[in-house]
Order: sequence, then structure tokens, then C-alpha cells
Amino acid sequence: MSDHEECRTYLNHVQLQHQHMQQLLERLRSLVVGAKGCSFAFDDAKLLLSDLGDHLARHIAEEEGGGCIDEAVCRCPRLSLQARDLKAQQPRLVAAIERIVAKFEGRNRLGTCSFMVEQEIQQLASDLRLYEESERELLAEAFGVDEGCSTHMDTVPHYPK
Repeated sequence: MSDHEECRTYLNHVQLQHQHMQQLLERLRSLVVGAKGCSFAFDDAKLLLSDLGDHLARHIAEEEGGGCIDEAVCRCPRLSLQARDLKAQQPRLVAAIERIVAKFEGRNRLGTCSFMVEQEIQQLASDLRLYEESERELLAEAFGVDEGCSTHMDTVPHYPK
């Protein structure tokens, strides 16, 4: 497989990961509304939150295990600060999920803290979109948009907001 095909495959994979995490967040938001007084919605929301955390952890692990961010910096060293900032966002996203998970511990419904959880999920969704957009911009610049770097990609997929 050529470098072009490998990068295209990886970028498509990243796009699908981002879309899936946003879908999980959308479903989680609607479940949290019901989890205020319903133990079934609460249980489903708790499982979905765990699934979201697992997906984010896999995304981060793949990136740390030789994802395209490091390759982007190799091709375009001036992106190193942007890449470092991007990687610095990862622990904050993980911590946000952990804070939400903590609100589910020792309960069978959200009760009075449901509004706070809704707000935290909304903030997480916003932070995750910003992270995804930063990642997309970095990859787009390194693999096809910026004339100043090696350009083996003619386009990079754009993630819906």
C-alpha cells in the first residue's frame, strides 16, 4: 500500500471514529434527560458513557501508537506546536468523561444532578468538536492543503459539526 493510500485509509478511519463519538454523545444526551427518574434510561446512559470513554481511549491509543499526527509533524515540522496542543487536549477530554461517570456511581437514577450532567455532556460535546476540528485542520494542512509541505493527499474529509 502506498503512503497516499495508507494516509487516506487512516484519515477515513479517524473521520469514522469522530462521527461515531458524536453519535454516542447525541444518544447520551437524549438518555440523560430520561435518566433523571428512570432507572432503565439511567442504565443505558451509563453503558453508553462507558462506550464513549472506550472509543476515546482507543482513538488516543491509536494516535500514540503511530497515528498520522506524528507523520504530519514529520512532513510539516512547523505543525509541531499545533500537534502538541492537540495532544494536550486529550487528557482533558478523558477527565471530562471521568467526571460524568462519577456522577453515575452509586445511583440508580440521576435525580437532581441530571441538569448538571446534561450541561457537562453539552460541554464535552463542544470540546470534542473543537478537538476533532483541530485534528482535521492539522491533518488537512499536512496531507494536502498547504503548498509548503509534502502533499500526498489531494483532499481530506471534513467532519460534520
